[in-house]
Amino acid sequence: MRSEKAVSFFTFVKASEVKDVKKYNHAVSVLWSAGTVLFEILGIPLLFIRQNSPWAIFLVLGTMFWVIGISVAYMRIEARYKK
Repeated sequence: MRSEKAVSFFTFVKASEVKDVKKYNHAVSVLWSAGTVLFEILGIPLLFIRQNSPWAIFLVLGTMFWVIGISVAYMRIEARYKK
């Protein structure tokens, strides 16, 4: 969040040039924070269901949609702040 250079959401991928580095980094850090909280909430049912339960398919699907949502959100952030 406090980096002087534009940070990338993905590991080993260089961030593109952005118009406002401070706002871009803030948006990416909010995305990381919100994504982490949602992922933790998605994992809570694993504490209470039996192993090999059919309910686990909902967790797998939820994770799939979480990844797609995070990717789409980052692409929108990148499009908004890209030079």
